[in-house]
Amino acid sequence: MARRTGGPGIERLLEFGGRDDLTELLERDAGTLAGVVRTAPEVPPALVDAVFAAGDEWIGALARNSEAVAASAALRMRLAGTGHPLVARAVFESLWPWRAHEMRVLLAAADPADPAWKARLGRIRKLIAEYTTGQRDGEPHTLRAAVAAPFPRLVRSALSTDGILGRADVLRGLLALHDHGGPAQLRAALGDPATDRELRRHGCADLAARLLAGPDGAAELRAAVAEAEGTPGGTAEDYLNPWRDLDWTALLAAHAKRPLPPGMVETLVERADCPDEAFAPLGASHPEPDVLLARLERPAPPGLLGALRADGLRVDTLIAVVDRGLGRTFTGADLLHRVRPARVVLETAQGLRAPEEPARREWQAFRAGLAELVAERLGSDAAAWRALRAALAEFPGSIGELVEEAVARAAGGEAAVGAPWPDAQEMPTLTGPWRVLKGERAAFVELLNAAATPVQRQLLRHVDDQTASDLLALGEWRPEWLDWARESGPGGRERVLVARHQLEQQVVSRNRMATSLPRRLLPAEAAAELAALDDPAVNAALIYQPLLPRPLRDAVLTGRRLRPGPADRLPLDADLRAELVDPPTSWTDLLPAFGTGDPELTAHCIQSGWADRSPALQLRIVLGLWERNGTAPLREEPRRWLPGSFDEKVRALVAELLAEEDESAALDRLRAAVADAESTRGLLERFRTSGSDFYLIQTEGFVLEWDELYAAFQRGALDPGRAGELVGDDLCPERLAGRPWVRLSRAQRTAVRDLAGGRPAAEVLAATPLTVRGGQSWVEEALRAGLLTPADVVRHARPAGAALTAVPLDAPARREVADLVREHLAGRPDAWALVTHLAADFTGALPELLRTAAQAVE
Repeated sequence: MARRTGGPGIERLLEFGGRDDLTELLERDAGTLAGVVRTAPEVPPALVDAVFAAGDEWIGALARNSEAVAASAALRMRLAGTGHPLVARAVFESLWPWRAHEMRVLLAAADPADPAWKARLGRIRKLIAEYTTGQRDGEPHTLRAAVAAPFPRLVRSALSTDGILGRADVLRGLLALHDHGGPAQLRAALGDPATDRELRRHGCADLAARLLAGPDGAAELRAAVAEAEGTPGGTAEDYLNPWRDLDWTALLAAHAKRPLPPGMVETLVERADCPDEAFAPLGASHPEPDVLLARLERPAPPGLLGALRADGLRVDTLIAVVDRGLGRTFTGADLLHRVRPARVVLETAQGLRAPEEPARREWQAFRAGLAELVAERLGSDAAAWRALRAALAEFPGSIGELVEEAVARAAGGEAAVGAPWPDAQEMPTLTGPWRVLKGERAAFVELLNAAATPVQRQLLRHVDDQTASDLLALGEWRPEWLDWARESGPGGRERVLVARHQLEQQVVSRNRMATSLPRRLLPAEAAAELAALDDPAVNAALIYQPLLPRPLRDAVLTGRRLRPGPADRLPLDADLRAELVDPPTSWTDLLPAFGTGDPELTAHCIQSGWADRSPALQLRIVLGLWERNGTAPLREEPRRWLPGSFDEKVRALVAELLAEEDESAALDRLRAAVADAESTRGLLERFRTSGSDFYLIQTEGFVLEWDELYAAFQRGALDPGRAGELVGDDLCPERLAGRPWVRLSRAQRTAVRDLAGGRPAAEVLAATPLTVRGGQSWVEEALRAGLLTPADVVRHARPAGAALTAVPLDAPARREVADLVREHLAGRPDAWALVTHLAADFTGALPELLRTAAQAVE
């Protein structure tokens, strides 16, 4: 089979072909489809049917497509059922991803008269020898499969292994010898000492002897095989085989008398035909629910989730389960009232943001249900909240059960108001390692997030300082908190904690649905209101708030008052100074404070060496000293504040400014120099001269002007690697975040502008070819901005091959392609063949390509 033509666009187009058309295309033009069959991650079903109709060579090619085979158990089973030696070649060369029952089906279907099997048998015997002698790691799949083969020597090799096969395997091997080898092969096997030991170990020796005595022995053996391979006697691999029917009533009855091993439970709940009534008894018996759920590839049913043991379930595991099943197999109400323990469910909820339907709808239902439950049952009853917090760590039931337990305990007087708050801790420091909410604290914050704002205010009078920090610094923002901050007075707990809002990551996880969440940062308007309080303890936190407008940050950093009143500067918060000058200090804490102008802290910053590599930081240090202390320190101790490690241009500029007669004008020039150094131009220069990652560079105080950065990328002033760092930043606007930026040519930028200006998509796409660079195209930018739809691309973009692969096809786009194929290619294999050869070089749009091919063969 020659290599295919047409490119990846043909793979996408073949998804819309009919079986008869593709079968005939295989016969007429094998080279076109060979690459698709061998390498496509998902071979279209119609093409799979065509492959099986085509026979030997094609079936072998499909079996060697490891990616497609690994993705589909149905495809593996269909290939195995052919018993083809070319399938065996693919299976036994790598073994992965084939399971024992699939190998057994393959070997059982083999034709012993086919000479091509001879080479395969040698490979299988070698695998058996390697495994049994310890030369090869892995599961004994090959052994368990070999006992069903119609090849007596292979079966005898498997039966002679020591202590690996189960009783059902041994009986199946005896039956295979009887059916395919006759008395001679049976006698040879029984005369082997190793096989005899295996027979005796499983109580099969007498049965084997009777097998040689006459036909009654054969009937007895067949009955024994049926019983051993039946539901009660099956193995985990048997249960996993979706083509094998199970008597679930008998299985559950046997499980009730003697629980099945955990491995068998895992395979049973994975079966698509596992009935709802089986999940609870099976799940309840598994000693490690975390392991059971982690190995469950299907969405978890609610009956299973509700039956699991309350201990041993990790948050990461439940996040993955919710990702797969929320809105599919279980609901938000199930999370509230069935899944347990409550602590894990609530901690999981801290990390979830369901992005798509139906999960989004159920997630909203969960949040609404939790808020209703908290309002109706807990309200502002401090004793009930105290009892809930005390019970949270060990309570085994659901969230609903936990709330009822807390209410009952409070009514019984177990949580008297005035007693110490459970797990009370001091207020965390502002700096230091990021605090990650986990365990009971994460769970309790989720409950506080669900409480009404007046209830939160009431509870703050009772909770410890760290719980207050959990809510105000790491909880979900509420505008009413600003009123509390204003009312709490200078240095008050509420205002200090509100100023710290979301300076720490709330959740650390790498799940697709529950990722490391973008920080819900303190809004710029709220930061500005807090800055206007002129409170040093508040300003200490505002230094680190990235959304605080730059003019206000400059004022807060150097202590300039924002309220009318005294002209002196506000002092730097003493606690912040003490934390930063006491090593070890993280650069994430230290770098944003370089421009405070506080002499002690500034000296520490210079000694840290971090400013040596950043002219922007050096200028910020000088500006801070000048703003807070005037020019005296810079004039009196220039070597201390402008060491030789500083950039020569920075030192020259400062010397020039100090020499000016008008200090006010000089200070304005210094401010302008700092603003320029921290602008997009300065950031691009920093990128050019530094190998540090963006997260480190960002802490130096650069202003992120996103449109300017995107424009710099388009003109080549920002390389793709740095752009990739920007796309993943918390502050990246949604319109630019999530996917790598695509560098556009001048014509492509014009095309995007034309679309934004209202020019019809058909005209723009016809005028601007769709080029793909690095797996992306310029139309992705237009799609991101809502200027095009995938259907527009399919209908009008050129060339046709790129149009099919440049963007994901949504439902309207798929209907568009299906209609085009039905109109021009259905029932015309000659047209299909022509399309596959034209596609690679055809410059027109998809409808034109299909129309041209159809007209050419008429």
